[in-house]
Amino acid sequence: MHARQIGLQSTFLDIILPCYNPHENWEQVVIESFTRFCSLAERPDTGLILVNDGSNSGIRDNSEDVIRKQIPNLKWIDLSSNQGKGAALRAGIISSNASFQIYTDIDFPYRTESMVELWKILQTDEYSVVAAVKDKDYYNHLPAIRSLISKSLQTMTRLLLGLRISDTQCGLKGMNNRGKVWFLKTTIDRYLFDLEFIFLVSRSKHDNVLAMSATVRPEIVFSKMHLGILIRESGNFIRILIKRIAN
Repeated sequence: MHARQIGLQSTFLDIILPCYNPHENWEQVVIESFTRFCSLAERPDTGLILVNDGSNSGIRDNSEDVIRKQIPNLKWIDLSSNQGKGAALRAGIISSNASFQIYTDIDFPYRTESMVELWKILQTDEYSVVAAVKDKDYYNHLPAIRSLISKSLQTMTRLLLGLRISDTQCGLKGMNNRGKVWFLKTTIDRYLFDLEFIFLVSRSKHDNVLAMSATVRPEIVFSKMHLGILIRESGNFIRILIKRIAN
């Protein structure tokens, strides 16, 4: 893992972005979305931590420079190989010295207003973790099979794991330093790391998590989910279920 930071100022809040084989013009999306968030949230000192998760396409030789010219408070982390979104986020979050962290996807799929709402709740410090959950419109953007998988996972999460927040896979979450401790205890590297995170926090007697509805940006198109992911992640779900039974 290689991290590059040039003259970073101390931050109160860091936005963490995992990045793997991003789409064309992704740099401009990051710049515009991040800048809009800082403006609406009135936090111009917000830091950006971008973790390149071993991408083999999409990232150009000058991508870092393009972003840093517009976002000087950038920390860029390169992972030598693709390790998965959960692993990439752990690398970014452990490198953050801010009091709060928010993570989302490289295409900023949720409306900036939803991100700002999450931030306003988070900074009250009443909750260790604030987890966005999908509103009804979200499923209009999903391929049918992915929608079915998402709703099935929510049912299993509620019935088998007993979690009050069953929609754990929404790609927008925030945490304070107590929540950060729980995130860094996660071990799942790919799809179900979010579920493991919420599961761990929900078991805590001293920390709590709040769910808030988030709205997806209308132009976002979500990809299909491959069968191999489901097969692999079924094992991770069983691991979490065993932890619940054991405790």
